[in-house]
Amino acid sequence: MKNWKYLLFVLAGIISFIIGFDFFGVREKILLSFEKFSKLPDISGLLEFFLSFLIMIILFFIFLFISKERTVSFAIKSFSISLLTLMILFFLFFSLSALNRIVYLNVERIEEKDVMSYINLTNDELENFPSLKNAIETIFLENKTEYSSKISQEEGGRINKFLKENVNTIKYSGFYFRIRISYAD
Repeated sequence: MKNWKYLLFVLAGIISFIIGFDFFGVREKILLSFEKFSKLPDISGLLEFFLSFLIMIILFFIFLFISKERTVSFAIKSFSISLLTLMILFFLFFSLSALNRIVYLNVERIEEKDVMSYINLTNDELENFPSLKNAIETIFLENKTEYSSKISQEEGGRINKFLKENVNTIKYSGFYFRIRISYAD
């Protein structure tokens, strides 16, 4: 019953995916012991896949040593299993994340001299956009110049439609705000 050894290589694909894509903060916990590497910049997308691939190769050789199989056919099959597991998880993850698109609202208070065109926004109109209202209130209360947050797709669509019909700068309570909607891809 030597087919159980192939499960090690499925595990190699799963572990490399989890570490490469930093699920549960695993990468940070691993790098915490190496103080030099704890301040590395965050990576995303294909770079995460390449990191996962490198980790998978390391785990492949470790598990190949553990399995004590030394045939070329076993090595090719097990590498294919690890790579296929990693690729399936990668494409599944990005397919599912595409269905759950994340929308960000960025509101920036700007000076009048930087404004070319704007639209006056009344309290009644602001009530139609609760996230935008929250952002502006937060800027006023905390005396900030910029505010960003995740918002629902539905509200992001309404704000985006409003901005496309008008301009991306509004005037509210005597202050000017530049509004941007962005999507995490």
